[in-house]
Amino acid sequence: MSPLRTHFVRWFFADFKRPWVEWLETALFTLGALGLGWWFNPANPYYAHTAFPWPTLATVLLALRYGIGAGLLSATLMVAIYAGGAGRFFPPIADSKVFFLGFLLLTLLCAEFSGAWRTRLRRRDELSYFIDERLEQITRRFYLLRLSHERLEQSLLSRPVSLRDGLIKLRALADQQGAEALPGVDAFLELAAQYCQVEQGAVYQVRDGALAQEPAAWLGEQSALDPDDPLIQQVLDSGQLCHLQMNHMREGNSRYLIAAPIRPANQPLLGLLLVERLPFVALHNETVQILAVLCGYYGDLVHDVKSLGEHGQWMPGCPSDFAAELLRLHRLNREVGMTSVLVALRFGPHPRRMDIFRQIVRQRRTLDNQWEITGEDRLVLITLMPLSAEAAVEGYLNRIDAWLSQHYGQGMIGLDISAHSRLLGEEPARQTLMTLLHECGCAGEPPA
Repeated sequence: MSPLRTHFVRWFFADFKRPWVEWLETALFTLGALGLGWWFNPANPYYAHTAFPWPTLATVLLALRYGIGAGLLSATLMVAIYAGGAGRFFPPIADSKVFFLGFLLLTLLCAEFSGAWRTRLRRRDELSYFIDERLEQITRRFYLLRLSHERLEQSLLSRPVSLRDGLIKLRALADQQGAEALPGVDAFLELAAQYCQVEQGAVYQVRDGALAQEPAAWLGEQSALDPDDPLIQQVLDSGQLCHLQMNHMREGNSRYLIAAPIRPANQPLLGLLLVERLPFVALHNETVQILAVLCGYYGDLVHDVKSLGEHGQWMPGCPSDFAAELLRLHRLNREVGMTSVLVALRFGPHPRRMDIFRQIVRQRRTLDNQWEITGEDRLVLITLMPLSAEAAVEGYLNRIDAWLSQHYGQGMIGLDISAHSRLLGEEPARQTLMTLLHECGCAGEPPA
Protein backbone atom coordinates (compact mmCIF):
# COMPACT_ATOMS: atom_id res chain seq x y z
CA MET A 1 0.00 0.00 0.00
CA SER A 2 1.39 3.40 -0.97
CA PRO A 3 2.12 6.00 1.76
CA LEU A 4 -0.56 8.33 0.40
CA ARG A 5 -3.18 5.59 0.49
CA THR A 6 -2.11 4.53 3.96
CA HIS A 7 -2.44 8.12 5.17
CA PHE A 8 -5.91 8.39 3.64
CA VAL A 9 -7.06 5.15 5.30
CA ARG A 10 -5.77 6.28 8.69
CA TRP A 11 -7.45 9.68 8.27
CA PHE A 12 -10.73 8.08 7.18
CA PHE A 13 -11.03 5.60 10.03
CA ALA A 14 -9.63 7.94 12.68
CA ASP A 15 -12.83 9.98 12.46
CA PHE A 16 -14.87 6.95 13.51
CA LYS A 17 -13.17 6.75 16.91
CA ARG A 18 -15.74 8.81 18.79
CA PRO A 19 -17.72 8.39 22.03
CA TRP A 20 -20.96 6.45 21.83
CA VAL A 21 -22.88 9.54 22.93
CA GLU A 22 -22.02 11.28 19.65
CA TRP A 23 -23.19 8.27 17.65
CA LEU A 24 -26.43 8.20 19.62
CA GLU A 25 -26.88 11.93 19.09
CA THR A 26 -26.30 11.49 15.34
CA ALA A 27 -28.91 8.74 15.05
CA LEU A 28 -31.55 10.56 17.13
CA PHE A 29 -30.99 13.85 15.34
CA THR A 30 -31.35 12.18 11.94
CA LEU A 31 -34.48 10.27 12.95
CA GLY A 32 -35.93 13.42 14.45
CA ALA A 33 -35.37 15.39 11.23
CA LEU A 34 -37.05 12.65 9.17
CA GLY A 35 -39.89 12.41 11.69
CA LEU A 36 -40.56 16.14 11.44
CA GLY A 37 -40.48 15.91 7.65
CA TRP A 38 -42.97 13.03 7.66
CA TRP A 39 -45.14 14.88 10.22
CA PHE A 40 -45.38 18.08 8.20
CA ASN A 41 -45.30 16.55 4.72
CA PRO A 42 -46.27 12.83 4.70
CA ALA A 43 -46.42 12.75 0.91
CA ASN A 44 -42.82 14.00 0.53
CA PRO A 45 -40.97 13.71 3.88
CA TYR A 46 -37.59 14.28 2.15
CA TYR A 47 -38.87 17.47 0.45
CA ALA A 48 -37.45 16.26 -2.83
CA HIS A 49 -37.91 18.58 -5.87
CA THR A 50 -38.96 21.45 -3.59
CA ALA A 51 -37.35 24.80 -2.86
CA PHE A 52 -35.00 23.15 -0.31
CA PRO A 53 -34.71 19.54 0.98
CA TRP A 54 -34.96 20.39 4.69
CA PRO A 55 -34.26 16.90 6.21
CA THR A 56 -30.86 16.86 4.52
CA LEU A 57 -29.91 19.89 6.64
CA ALA A 58 -29.58 17.55 9.64
CA THR A 59 -26.99 15.41 7.85
CA VAL A 60 -25.07 18.50 6.73
CA LEU A 61 -24.97 19.89 10.27
CA LEU A 62 -23.84 16.54 11.70
CA ALA A 63 -21.10 16.25 9.06
CA LEU A 64 -19.90 19.78 9.85
CA ARG A 65 -19.91 19.17 13.58
CA TYR A 66 -18.57 15.61 13.92
CA GLY A 67 -16.95 14.87 10.56
CA ILE A 68 -17.24 12.16 7.98
CA GLY A 69 -18.21 9.36 10.37
CA ALA A 70 -21.33 11.07 11.69
CA GLY A 71 -22.20 12.35 8.20
CA LEU A 72 -22.04 8.90 6.66
CA LEU A 73 -24.10 7.41 9.49
CA SER A 74 -26.77 10.05 9.08
CA ALA A 75 -26.84 9.65 5.29
CA THR A 76 -26.97 5.85 5.62
CA LEU A 77 -29.97 6.08 7.95
CA MET A 78 -31.78 8.36 5.52
CA VAL A 79 -31.12 6.06 2.57
CA ALA A 80 -32.10 2.97 4.59
CA ILE A 81 -35.36 4.57 5.80
CA TYR A 82 -36.21 5.61 2.22
CA ALA A 83 -35.48 2.12 0.93
CA GLY A 84 -37.72 0.56 3.58
CA GLY A 85 -40.56 3.09 3.61
CA ALA A 86 -40.91 4.26 0.00
CA GLY A 87 -44.19 3.02 -1.46
CA ARG A 88 -45.49 1.95 1.98
CA PHE A 89 -45.46 5.07 4.16
CA PHE A 90 -44.76 7.76 1.53
CA PRO A 91 -44.58 7.96 -2.25
CA PRO A 92 -41.24 7.19 -3.91
CA ILE A 93 -39.05 10.01 -5.17
CA ALA A 94 -38.55 10.47 -8.86
CA ASP A 95 -34.87 10.18 -9.82
CA SER A 96 -34.07 9.01 -6.28
CA LYS A 97 -30.60 7.82 -7.28
CA VAL A 98 -29.57 11.28 -8.48
CA PHE A 99 -31.18 12.89 -5.43
CA PHE A 100 -29.34 10.70 -2.93
CA LEU A 101 -26.09 10.86 -4.94
CA GLY A 102 -26.11 14.66 -4.71
CA PHE A 103 -27.08 14.38 -1.04
CA LEU A 104 -24.15 12.03 -0.38
CA LEU A 105 -21.68 14.28 -2.23
CA LEU A 106 -22.86 17.30 -0.23
CA THR A 107 -22.38 15.32 2.98
CA LEU A 108 -18.84 14.28 2.01
CA LEU A 109 -17.97 17.86 1.02
CA CYS A 110 -19.15 19.20 4.37
CA ALA A 111 -17.33 16.41 6.20
CA GLU A 112 -14.10 17.25 4.33
CA PHE A 113 -14.50 20.91 5.21
CA SER A 114 -15.12 20.00 8.85
CA GLY A 115 -12.10 17.69 8.95
CA ALA A 116 -9.80 20.33 7.48
CA TRP A 117 -10.87 22.93 10.02
CA ARG A 118 -10.71 20.51 12.92
CA THR A 119 -7.16 19.63 11.85
CA ARG A 120 -6.26 23.32 11.87
CA LEU A 121 -7.86 23.78 15.25
CA ARG A 122 -6.05 20.74 16.62
CA ARG A 123 -2.74 22.07 15.36
CA ARG A 124 -3.52 25.44 16.86
CA ASP A 125 -4.40 23.83 20.19
CA GLU A 126 -1.22 21.75 20.16
CA LEU A 127 0.84 24.83 19.35
CA SER A 128 -0.94 26.81 22.03
CA TYR A 129 -0.35 24.03 24.54
CA PHE A 130 3.32 23.89 23.62
CA ILE A 131 3.66 27.67 23.94
CA ASP A 132 1.87 27.65 27.29
CA GLU A 133 4.12 24.88 28.53
CA ARG A 134 7.25 26.69 27.39
CA LEU A 135 5.98 29.93 28.90
CA GLU A 136 5.42 28.18 32.21
CA GLN A 137 8.93 26.70 32.10
CA ILE A 138 10.45 30.08 31.24
CA THR A 139 8.44 31.70 34.02
CA ARG A 140 9.72 29.19 36.55
CA ARG A 141 13.29 29.59 35.34
CA PHE A 142 12.97 33.37 35.42
CA TYR A 143 11.66 33.17 38.96
CA LEU A 144 14.55 30.95 40.01
CA LEU A 145 16.98 33.27 38.22
CA ARG A 146 15.50 36.25 40.05
CA LEU A 147 15.87 34.48 43.39
CA SER A 148 19.42 33.51 42.50
CA HIS A 149 20.18 37.10 41.49
CA GLU A 150 18.80 38.39 44.78
CA ARG A 151 20.88 35.86 46.71
CA LEU A 152 23.93 36.87 44.69
CA GLU A 153 23.31 40.55 45.43
CA GLN A 154 23.00 39.80 49.14
CA SER A 155 26.18 37.73 49.00
CA LEU A 156 28.07 40.49 47.20
CA LEU A 157 26.81 43.08 49.66
CA SER A 158 27.97 41.03 52.61
CA ARG A 159 31.08 39.61 50.88
CA PRO A 160 32.37 42.17 48.37
CA VAL A 161 35.65 40.27 47.90
CA SER A 162 36.34 36.70 46.93
CA LEU A 163 38.63 34.27 48.68
CA ARG A 164 41.26 34.80 46.00
CA ASP A 165 41.15 38.58 46.51
CA GLY A 166 41.48 38.05 50.23
CA LEU A 167 44.55 35.88 49.82
CA ILE A 168 46.09 38.47 47.50
CA LYS A 169 45.62 41.16 50.14
CA LEU A 170 47.08 38.89 52.78
CA ARG A 171 50.07 38.20 50.58
CA ALA A 172 50.76 41.95 50.45
CA LEU A 173 51.21 41.89 54.24
CA ALA A 174 54.48 39.98 53.76
CA ASP A 175 56.13 43.25 52.75
CA GLN A 176 55.40 44.75 56.16
CA GLN A 177 58.51 43.50 57.90
CA GLY A 178 58.18 45.52 61.08
CA ALA A 179 59.38 44.74 64.55
CA GLU A 180 55.92 43.88 65.87
CA ALA A 181 55.05 40.27 66.55
CA LEU A 182 51.97 40.32 64.29
CA PRO A 183 52.71 42.63 61.35
CA GLY A 184 49.67 43.90 59.47
CA VAL A 185 47.26 42.53 62.06
CA ASP A 186 44.86 45.48 61.64
CA ALA A 187 44.54 44.83 57.91
CA PHE A 188 44.06 41.11 58.60
CA LEU A 189 41.22 41.79 61.04
CA GLU A 190 39.56 44.18 58.61
CA LEU A 191 39.73 41.52 55.92
CA ALA A 192 38.18 38.93 58.26
CA ALA A 193 35.39 41.38 59.08
CA GLN A 194 34.81 42.15 55.42
CA TYR A 195 34.68 38.57 54.23
CA CYS A 196 33.33 36.66 57.24
CA GLN A 197 31.01 39.46 58.52
CA VAL A 198 32.73 39.70 61.91
CA GLU A 199 31.01 42.48 63.87
CA GLN A 200 32.96 42.27 67.10
CA GLY A 201 36.26 40.49 67.67
CA ALA A 202 39.89 40.87 68.62
CA VAL A 203 43.31 39.36 67.90
CA TYR A 204 45.53 38.51 70.87
CA GLN A 205 49.17 37.61 70.69
CA VAL A 206 50.29 34.32 72.22
CA ARG A 207 53.60 34.26 74.07
CA ASP A 208 54.90 30.94 75.39
CA GLY A 209 51.43 29.43 75.30
CA ALA A 210 49.77 32.32 77.20
CA LEU A 211 47.54 35.04 75.84
CA ALA A 212 48.50 38.67 76.13
CA GLN A 213 46.06 40.71 78.21
CA GLU A 214 45.80 43.53 75.69
CA PRO A 215 44.61 42.85 72.10
CA ALA A 216 46.92 43.52 69.20
CA ALA A 217 43.90 44.64 67.15
CA TRP A 218 40.18 44.74 67.77
CA LEU A 219 36.97 45.40 65.92
CA GLY A 220 33.79 46.84 67.38
CA GLU A 221 33.37 47.39 71.09
CA GLN A 222 36.45 46.34 73.04
CA SER A 223 35.80 44.05 76.00
CA ALA A 224 38.08 42.61 78.64
CA LEU A 225 39.69 39.26 77.93
CA ASP A 226 38.42 36.22 79.81
CA PRO A 227 41.43 33.84 79.82
CA ASP A 228 39.44 31.12 81.62
CA ASP A 229 36.81 30.94 78.88
CA PRO A 230 36.27 27.26 77.89
CA LEU A 231 36.51 28.06 74.18
CA ILE A 232 39.91 29.72 74.65
CA GLN A 233 41.19 26.84 76.77
CA GLN A 234 40.06 24.33 74.15
CA VAL A 235 41.97 26.16 71.40
CA LEU A 236 45.11 26.49 73.53
CA ASP A 237 45.01 22.79 74.34
CA SER A 238 44.22 21.46 70.85
CA GLY A 239 45.63 24.18 68.60
CA GLN A 240 42.56 23.84 66.36
CA LEU A 241 39.69 26.20 65.59
CA CYS A 242 36.70 25.87 67.92
CA HIS A 243 33.19 27.28 67.82
CA LEU A 244 29.97 26.99 69.79
CA GLN A 245 28.32 24.58 67.33
CA MET A 246 30.79 21.82 68.15
CA ASN A 247 29.29 18.95 70.13
CA HIS A 248 31.61 19.25 73.13
CA MET A 249 31.14 23.04 73.33
CA ARG A 250 27.36 23.38 73.15
CA GLU A 251 26.91 23.11 76.91
CA GLY A 252 29.80 25.50 77.71
CA ASN A 253 29.25 29.03 78.98
CA SER A 254 31.56 30.79 76.55
CA ARG A 255 30.86 34.34 75.51
CA TYR A 256 32.81 33.84 72.27
CA LEU A 257 31.34 32.37 69.11
CA ILE A 258 34.55 31.38 67.35
CA ALA A 259 38.15 31.05 68.49
CA ALA A 260 40.57 30.67 65.58
CA PRO A 261 44.30 30.06 66.12
CA ILE A 262 46.88 31.98 64.09
CA ARG A 263 49.49 29.29 63.71
CA PRO A 264 52.07 28.60 60.97
CA ALA A 265 52.63 25.09 59.75
CA ASN A 266 54.35 22.92 62.38
CA GLN A 267 54.96 25.97 64.56
CA PRO A 268 53.60 27.15 67.93
CA LEU A 269 50.71 29.57 68.18
CA LEU A 270 51.40 33.18 67.25
CA GLY A 271 48.01 34.60 68.10
CA LEU A 272 44.33 33.95 68.63
CA LEU A 273 41.33 35.49 66.86
CA LEU A 274 38.29 35.69 69.16
CA VAL A 275 34.93 36.47 67.55
CA GLU A 276 32.21 37.68 69.92
CA ARG A 277 29.47 38.72 67.53
CA LEU A 278 28.40 37.57 64.06
CA PRO A 279 25.15 37.92 62.13
CA PHE A 280 22.98 34.88 62.73
CA VAL A 281 22.91 33.97 59.03
CA ALA A 282 26.74 34.09 58.87
CA LEU A 283 27.31 31.44 61.54
CA HIS A 284 27.67 28.36 59.34
CA ASN A 285 30.32 25.90 58.20
CA GLU A 286 31.48 27.98 55.24
CA THR A 287 32.27 30.99 57.44
CA VAL A 288 34.17 28.79 59.89
CA GLN A 289 36.14 27.14 57.10
CA ILE A 290 37.06 30.44 55.42
CA LEU A 291 38.06 31.95 58.75
CA ALA A 292 40.34 28.97 59.37
CA VAL A 293 41.89 29.45 55.92
CA LEU A 294 42.52 33.16 56.50
CA CYS A 295 44.04 32.60 59.94
CA GLY A 296 46.29 29.78 58.72
CA TYR A 297 47.37 31.77 55.69
CA TYR A 298 48.10 34.85 57.80
CA GLY A 299 50.05 32.77 60.29
CA ASP A 300 52.24 31.41 57.51
CA LEU A 301 52.80 34.93 56.18
CA VAL A 302 53.91 36.17 59.59
CA HIS A 303 56.26 33.23 59.91
CA ASP A 304 57.66 33.94 56.43
CA VAL A 305 58.33 37.57 57.32
CA LYS A 306 60.53 36.44 60.21
CA SER A 307 62.34 33.64 58.41
CA LEU A 308 62.78 34.60 54.75
CA GLY A 309 66.41 33.58 54.84
CA GLU A 310 65.50 30.06 55.91
CA HIS A 311 62.98 29.73 53.09
CA GLY A 312 65.58 30.94 50.63
CA GLN A 313 67.65 27.83 51.37
CA TRP A 314 64.63 25.49 51.16
CA MET A 315 65.68 24.39 47.69
CA PRO A 316 68.63 25.67 45.63
CA GLY A 317 67.45 28.18 43.05
CA CYS A 318 63.85 28.20 44.29
CA PRO A 319 62.49 31.73 44.95
CA SER A 320 61.64 32.32 48.57
CA ASP A 321 58.11 33.55 47.86
CA PHE A 322 57.42 30.50 45.69
CA ALA A 323 58.71 28.11 48.37
CA ALA A 324 56.73 29.86 51.11
CA GLU A 325 53.57 29.84 49.01
CA LEU A 326 54.01 26.15 48.25
CA LEU A 327 54.35 25.32 51.95
CA ARG A 328 51.30 27.39 52.85
CA LEU A 329 49.10 25.78 50.24
CA HIS A 330 50.33 22.31 51.17
CA ARG A 331 49.32 23.01 54.76
CA LEU A 332 45.89 24.29 53.68
CA ASN A 333 45.34 21.11 51.72
CA ARG A 334 46.36 18.91 54.64
CA GLU A 335 44.34 20.73 57.31
CA VAL A 336 41.35 22.24 55.47
CA GLY A 337 41.12 20.09 52.34
CA MET A 338 41.42 22.86 49.73
CA THR A 339 43.41 21.51 46.80
CA SER A 340 46.11 23.32 44.84
CA VAL A 341 48.14 22.21 41.86
CA LEU A 342 51.59 22.61 40.30
CA VAL A 343 51.82 22.89 36.52
CA ALA A 344 55.13 22.73 34.64
CA LEU A 345 55.61 23.69 30.99
CA ARG A 346 58.81 22.41 29.39
CA PHE A 347 59.84 24.25 26.22
CA GLY A 348 61.71 22.18 23.67
CA PRO A 349 64.09 23.49 21.04
CA HIS A 350 62.36 26.05 18.86
CA PRO A 351 63.65 29.22 17.15
CA ARG A 352 61.12 31.40 19.00
CA ARG A 353 60.85 29.48 22.24
CA MET A 354 62.12 32.38 24.39
CA ASP A 355 59.56 34.74 22.89
CA ILE A 356 56.80 32.17 23.45
CA PHE A 357 58.07 31.62 26.99
CA ARG A 358 57.83 35.33 27.83
CA GLN A 359 54.38 35.62 26.31
CA ILE A 360 53.08 32.73 28.40
CA VAL A 361 54.67 34.20 31.54
CA ARG A 362 52.70 37.42 30.96
CA GLN A 363 49.44 35.44 30.95
CA ARG A 364 49.83 34.49 34.61
CA ARG A 365 46.72 34.85 36.71
CA THR A 366 46.80 37.32 39.59
CA LEU A 367 46.95 34.74 42.36
CA ASP A 368 49.30 32.31 40.65
CA ASN A 369 52.97 32.11 41.59
CA GLN A 370 55.60 31.19 39.01
CA TRP A 371 59.14 29.89 39.01
CA GLU A 372 61.13 30.46 35.83
CA ILE A 373 63.92 27.94 35.28
CA THR A 374 66.17 29.10 32.45
CA GLY A 375 69.46 27.72 31.18
CA GLU A 376 71.36 26.90 28.06
CA ASP A 377 69.73 23.50 27.59
CA ARG A 378 66.49 23.86 29.57
CA LEU A 379 63.58 26.24 29.75
CA VAL A 380 60.83 25.39 32.21
CA LEU A 381 57.97 27.44 33.66
CA ILE A 382 56.45 26.11 36.90
CA THR A 383 53.12 27.66 37.91
CA LEU A 384 51.61 27.22 41.36
CA MET A 385 47.82 27.52 41.10
CA PRO A 386 46.24 28.03 44.56
CA LEU A 387 42.78 26.66 45.35
CA SER A 388 42.57 24.84 42.03
CA ALA A 389 42.07 21.28 40.86
CA GLU A 390 42.55 19.25 37.69
CA ALA A 391 39.72 21.08 35.94
CA ALA A 392 41.59 24.38 36.38
CA VAL A 393 44.72 22.79 34.91
CA GLU A 394 42.79 21.63 31.87
CA GLY A 395 41.34 25.10 31.38
CA TYR A 396 44.79 26.69 31.80
CA LEU A 397 46.36 24.41 29.20
CA ASN A 398 43.46 24.79 26.77
CA ARG A 399 43.69 28.56 27.04
CA ILE A 400 47.42 28.50 26.30
CA ASP A 401 46.97 26.06 23.43
CA ALA A 402 44.24 28.22 21.88
CA TRP A 403 46.37 31.36 22.26
CA LEU A 404 49.37 29.70 20.63
CA SER A 405 47.24 28.42 17.74
CA GLN A 406 45.85 31.91 17.19
CA HIS A 407 49.19 33.75 17.26
CA TYR A 408 51.68 31.15 16.03
CA GLY A 409 49.51 28.86 13.92
CA GLN A 410 50.44 25.80 16.01
CA GLY A 411 49.43 24.40 19.38
CA MET A 412 51.59 23.21 22.23
CA ILE A 413 52.43 19.92 20.52
CA GLY A 414 53.50 21.62 17.31
CA LEU A 415 55.76 24.04 19.23
CA ASP A 416 57.33 21.22 21.29
CA ILE A 417 55.85 22.31 24.62
CA SER A 418 55.09 19.52 27.09
CA ALA A 419 52.94 19.91 30.20
CA HIS A 420 53.21 18.14 33.56
CA SER A 421 51.08 18.65 36.68
CA ARG A 422 51.00 17.42 40.26
CA LEU A 423 48.37 17.91 42.97
CA LEU A 424 49.53 19.06 46.39
CA GLY A 425 48.76 17.00 49.46
CA GLU A 426 49.49 13.44 48.39
CA GLU A 427 53.13 13.70 49.58
CA PRO A 428 55.37 16.31 51.22
CA ALA A 429 55.59 19.61 49.37
CA ARG A 430 59.31 19.35 48.64
CA GLN A 431 58.94 15.80 47.32
CA THR A 432 56.05 16.88 45.06
CA LEU A 433 58.16 19.68 43.61
CA MET A 434 61.20 17.46 43.16
CA THR A 435 59.11 14.83 41.37
CA LEU A 436 57.73 17.47 39.01
CA LEU A 437 61.25 18.78 38.32
CA HIS A 438 62.43 15.25 37.57
CA GLU A 439 59.60 14.79 35.05
CA CYS A 440 60.73 17.98 33.31
CA GLY A 441 64.38 16.89 33.27
CA CYS A 442 65.53 19.59 35.71
CA ALA A 443 66.66 17.32 38.55
CA GLY A 444 68.25 13.97 39.19
CA GLU A 445 66.46 10.98 40.60
CA PRO A 446 63.18 11.86 42.33
CA PRO A 447 63.20 11.72 46.10
CA ALA A 448 62.12 8.48 47.69
